[in-house]
Amino acid sequence: MITATLAVTMVFQISSEVQKLHAELRTLERGTAIHDEAVRVLQAEWSYLNRPAQIADLAKRHLKMRPITAAQFIEFADLPSRFDIDTETSPKARPKTPPGLHKGMVRRQTSEATLVSTGQMQ
Repeated sequence: MITATLAVTMVFQISSEVQKLHAELRTLERGTAIHDEAVRVLQAEWSYLNRPAQIADLAKRHLKMRPITAAQFIEFADLPSRFDIDTETSPKARPKTPPGLHKGMVRRQTSEATLVSTGQMQ
């Protein structure tokens, strides 16, 4: 009789523990489903924001970039030699970047560029 009571008590405790674990599992599964849905929403937002048209529009509005013109390119042979530049001179003595060009860009000195800048060529 004592063994039967002990066995029933053990089965009841195990059953109660299994029910608690099942409830905890359901809670975790609901949390996982909520997080999975949030990840899907974020992926959709990321795809929407990374559309080429969206990026082009943002770049146009915020970066103030302009298309590159042919006058902004030169031949490699036309670049000054590293040894022609005095690295010890002050920044004031160095040539300034011409208007319309970014630092590191070089304007091609050709008759075409001269014609364009004087308005003789359309």
